[in-house]
Amino acid sequence: MVTTAQTGAIQVADGVFAFIQEGGATNGGFIVGDEGVVVIEGFMTKAVAQKMLGEIKRVTSKPIRFLVYTHFHGDHTFAGGNFLPAVVIGHKECREELLEKWAPWVERFSTNRPDDAAEFRALKPIPPEIIFNEKLTIHLGNKRVELLYFGRAHTRGDIFIHIARDRVVFAGDAVVNGRVPAFMDGYPSSWINVLEQLQALDFTTLVPGHGLLGSKQTAADLQGFIAELRRQTRQAHDAGRSEAEALSAVRLPLYASWPGMQNLAVPVQRMYMEWRGQL
Repeated sequence: MVTTAQTGAIQVADGVFAFIQEGGATNGGFIVGDEGVVVIEGFMTKAVAQKMLGEIKRVTSKPIRFLVYTHFHGDHTFAGGNFLPAVVIGHKECREELLEKWAPWVERFSTNRPDDAAEFRALKPIPPEIIFNEKLTIHLGNKRVELLYFGRAHTRGDIFIHIARDRVVFAGDAVVNGRVPAFMDGYPSSWINVLEQLQALDFTTLVPGHGLLGSKQTAADLQGFIAELRRQTRQAHDAGRSEAEALSAVRLPLYASWPGMQNLAVPVQRMYMEWRGQL
């Protein structure tokens, strides 16, 4: 297992590289096999995509054959066009969400990042052209790369990239390290179950969607956070309290140091929506 606070391109196994950004920005990576390269995540801006391409060229001259999206969010897909003509792969729900929600996500990112707004608004969606339901395997000669879907989590279409021989998992935003994940498209109850299934895989190194490199414990920590937040929120819901009252009653001292703890309104809202049958 690789444990490091390093950022940039980090070799986590033979031919397997994590790409860890500073400040909790979007992570990804790439896998080099005998027959080419698989890139994980399309990233948000051309500048980041070009940085990733530079890291790949530093390691290998082999062609990029596949680009894999872990889910549809713009910070993982907006700059996907920079990796073409690679074949783009994702879950079927990833493709559907990307196309359904493209315009509002462009506006969301353009508002939040005005310096990049012109770039975002000029983009056209690059959806997955190969999609799957539960499992898809990519063979790159000596590298076998499994794409796995365990259900709804951070979005409807989150997948995990498992390189079993090297005991590495790329988790996308279904696992973030030491921080509160974004819940605006999330399914909290199912997410807990997805993280349980993830931990049943054989791996020692986990590349999270945001934050530093982690391990199986990173997934367990996030599962514990969501489960405890759900438990407290359900208790308030069953007592007839409003979402605002449930939020004010939440106490999570074990996670007090996590960035984003001030933004629990959305996960509480999503939990109430689940229990009202709206998700």
